[in-house]
Amino acid sequence: MNAIEKVGDESLLSRHKIAFLCSRLTPEAQRGTILEWADRLSPEGKCVLCGSHSYMEQEVFKRLLQRKVPVVWMLVGALPVPEEEEIACALRENRLLMMTFSPEATRETAFERNKQMLAWADEVVVGFVTPGGQVEQQIAGVEQIQFLVPLEVSKQVGMPPYKLSSKRGDLYFDMMDLPTVSFLKVTRERNPWVQSSVRESIRIDKADLLSFRYAIDRAIRYWGLEPEASPRQAGKKGFAAWWKRLWHLKP
Repeated sequence: MNAIEKVGDESLLSRHKIAFLCSRLTPEAQRGTILEWADRLSPEGKCVLCGSHSYMEQEVFKRLLQRKVPVVWMLVGALPVPEEEEIACALRENRLLMMTFSPEATRETAFERNKQMLAWADEVVVGFVTPGGQVEQQIAGVEQIQFLVPLEVSKQVGMPPYKLSSKRGDLYFDMMDLPTVSFLKVTRERNPWVQSSVRESIRIDKADLLSFRYAIDRAIRYWGLEPEASPRQAGKKGFAAWWKRLWHLKP
């Protein structure tokens, strides 16, 4: 996978490079451990390959800029305009290279970008691994990985997004914990074999979840579904059936 656009100092690619990956569903309790690793890096030392797919990857990138650690920022989608002073300063001081590998930011292009990151890396550091998540898939078979949060801890506290599938595509339910807000992210991904691939997301604030559940309960009663059925009973009852029927409603 080749970069389609670059801005910054390309000589950074000749340095010893550390690839940093972190799952999107990183618990807030593990945030400090990951940022402590970034704070221990030296500006005179190695270069970090970093993306921006997860919130913690974005947080580590900002921390590296603050500490003047050299960074290769590997992106998908359009390159950002360097309006933030920390980014503009890093470019002026030749300690930042921004690269984009695809004009569109999708799961597939992010996956391919991460493969390129791992191929270039001399070391691999993983902040947190959600069991069954994309990062876990990508590091399978990679040797000598430093896990900032031990795998046994990740298995205890990590939670992959809940997924409902239909012939027309998938629905993903992600619990997101950010420093300033917590919310349920519902993403609808249409099957590209049926029509052009489309991803649409809505965010439901944690404070509004009870109202959201009330709306679902009303729909279950309206359609005469079994109100006690849980999402894991994804046959023809309860919550899962409600979402699958909603999926087939015309917009």
